Amino acid sequence: MKLSSKRFILPVLLVLVFGGVVGCKNRLPVDKAYPANPPNYTTVINYESGDAVNPTLLNTSPGAVSKILWGEGGLDPANTVSLPHSAIIVPVPASMSDGTAHACHVIDVFTDLGNGKYPSCQLRVKPHGLGWYDISPFSGVKFMINIQSGDDSLKRRFSIGVAQTIPQDDPDIGLCDNGNNGCNNNFGATIDNTNGVWVTKSYLLTDLTRESFGNPVTPSNFTGIHLKQVVRLIFEMGRNNSAGPCNVDFWLDEVEFF
Repeated sequence: MKLSSKRFILPVLLVLVFGGVVGCKNRLPVDKAYPANPPNYTTVINYESGDAVNPTLLNTSPGAVSKILWGEGGLDPANTVSLPHSAIIVPVPASMSDGTAHACHVIDVFTDLGNGKYPSCQLRVKPHGLGWYDISPFSGVKFMINIQSGDDSLKRRFSIGVAQTIPQDDPDIGLCDNGNNGCNNNFGATIDNTNGVWVTKSYLLTDLTRESFGNPVTPSNFTGIHLKQVVRLIFEMGRNNSAGPCNVDFWLDEVEFF
């Protein structure tokens, strides 16, 4: 006897439909409780825990710190010292609060001899403890800064040092040959005087450019391999080879990538 195909089609469809629904239900993801305070992957340093870089910053490693360096008659890596917590990283006075408990207060006085050595006061933030930092997942950097009225620096600059601009003998692993003083021309931008108030500075990485001196780098703009070979962030104050004393007095806080 020849059976009608319709008698087989309906049961098969029912199995496929209901069986498929059951199968999908069995494969639904299990509900997860997400942490109330997920890791902060973008803050570099906020000085709430001393001079250490945020341990959950994306791609960071142990040993990433903030340091201050200064030198009269030229910078010397041997003068680099860890920031004294009691003197530099201090509570923010209520009269100048930026909304956080602590910030980094940098005070320095030095003399520029006008002899081509370009001394300066530099606050350096190293986002990676071992070797270079990969900044390529981000598009920019921002920070809060308060330059006090007593700061008479003639040049204020934020910059990012990369392998090709940092000298070979630098302890933070540079590749630049400084035989003709061609290093330390980093990718950066001028910091305007904030006249004693907190200001948030924000820069796209593509906004950062080099000054008109030093060895050429490849590529010439802040793209490509430079993004994967970041040595440090630099906040630099000085007189730019103009002879005379320099009084540095500024606060820094909430350094972040975005």
